[in-house]
Amino acid sequence: MLYKIIIVDDEKNIREGLSEFVDWNSLGFEVLAAFGDGQDALEYIKNHPLDVVLTDIKIPFVSGLEIARFVYENIPKTKVVLISAYKEFDFAKQAIDYNVVNYLLKPTQIDEIESLFSSIKNQLDFQAAEEKRLKQKRQQYDTLIPALREQFFSDIISGALKNEEEIIERSKVIRLGIDYEKSKCCIVNIKLISGGLMETRKTKYGEDYFAAVIKNFFKIEIGDTLYFPIFGTHDSIDVLIISPMITDEDILKKSLETHFDCIKSEIKSMFGAEILVTIYPVFKNVFELAASRENLKGKGLDDIAKIVEKQKVFISSIDCGEPKYIIDSFNDYINEFENVNMDLVYNFLDALFVVLNNKLKELNIDWSVNNKEIYQFKNIDKLKAWSNSLLNKMTLFMQNNKPISNSAVIKKAKGFVQLNYNKNITLNDIANEVFLSPVYFSRIFKQYTGENFSNYLINVRIQKAIELLENPQYKVYEIGAMVGYKTTKYFYKIFKSCTGYTPTEYRFNLIKKVGLDEQQKA
Repeated sequence: MLYKIIIVDDEKNIREGLSEFVDWNSLGFEVLAAFGDGQDALEYIKNHPLDVVLTDIKIPFVSGLEIARFVYENIPKTKVVLISAYKEFDFAKQAIDYNVVNYLLKPTQIDEIESLFSSIKNQLDFQAAEEKRLKQKRQQYDTLIPALREQFFSDIISGALKNEEEIIERSKVIRLGIDYEKSKCCIVNIKLISGGLMETRKTKYGEDYFAAVIKNFFKIEIGDTLYFPIFGTHDSIDVLIISPMITDEDILKKSLETHFDCIKSEIKSMFGAEILVTIYPVFKNVFELAASRENLKGKGLDDIAKIVEKQKVFISSIDCGEPKYIIDSFNDYINEFENVNMDLVYNFLDALFVVLNNKLKELNIDWSVNNKEIYQFKNIDKLKAWSNSLLNKMTLFMQNNKPISNSAVIKKAKGFVQLNYNKNITLNDIANEVFLSPVYFSRIFKQYTGENFSNYLINVRIQKAIELLENPQYKVYEIGAMVGYKTTKYFYKIFKSCTGYTPTEYRFNLIKKVGLDEQQKA
């Protein structure tokens, strides 16, 4: 494959010489066109895919630098080589800023061009191989998306996935773009109770036939609602419903009832089968559903959402560390279980103490609850008394064993940033360094410094960049990498948002100021 190149130079003999006397094909290139002015070249670039633009800097109407800037901003994969008889520093500096791969001086030697374009071909070959590899990887990944989505929502439905941060992190992989905090959701169970589909083993799908039939009735998105069938058993399947748009609970329920009535009729008409549809309570978001889901199946408790809300109040009370508030909020929670089967109480409290232990770890408190002890109590009153005694001991421990001071945490975190600002630092990295959860560290950092950690890291990097810009031995794109930014474009964007200038403008103003100071001294 030959890479596509155009040549731009207003001097006809140079333009034709470059086109005709360089053996471009043997170098791996094909000259598509040659232009005498920048305007014609720019119009061609806008309408034709190219790999390389070889252009003089000083050409009529649109300069070579303007072409380089257009390519950099619009088609960054295309490489630009500048040629000129001019050696001014500003030209070279701007060329670097526009990611120009090289800068050749007239008169240009054939062997110099051949050497440069051999190097460029190697770069393009590597780039093409990487793009092919990434394309194959994306294609492989695309085939996995349905399975990944089913596993993700299956884990939520089963109660295996409850942590909000983990839900958000895993949700990025399945690429749905849902606001999990604001989308109402619920679970619908579809159970086969009679009819032709009961004979599942006689079909080519075996026991999975019913699940296959139900899944065929759902697209991912129907109207304003998302449907995710999750396989359960050979005669029962759960469907997770998420509604990013319908915010009214009653409207959502009515919509679901109408939709599932249609499905009932279609299944009976097509297969002669009867199904039972059970719509569970609507939750205000996926996180609330995930926290309560492991206790939903077969329990017969209608006010799950109310219990989950009181559980959240209790967990949030741990932050304040006030013993009476912690005990009162717990008792308000456990009172919801009066006259309820003890097996259900065990399940809820077991899950609650798991959440409590995670909360204590988040606060860097080295104390944990043995949640298995709850099973020794045979009535709610004894369980309540034991829990109250346990929580009293916990709050006393919290008061006598405060974690390392927050000021020491902030100092250690800032020291870590000063040593590692040039690396790909994340909030998780810092939190691990100071032995705190990312959520808790983020909270105390904002509380003690008055700014988000991400803003602090940006400010440190930009200050270091300013110091490096004073040293002329470093190029602007090198400085961006030296302070932790992988791409020059992103470095420019962040630098300008912080200072009001691009790095190039800042350095130019600095040079101008130094020149004025020198003149004044003279």
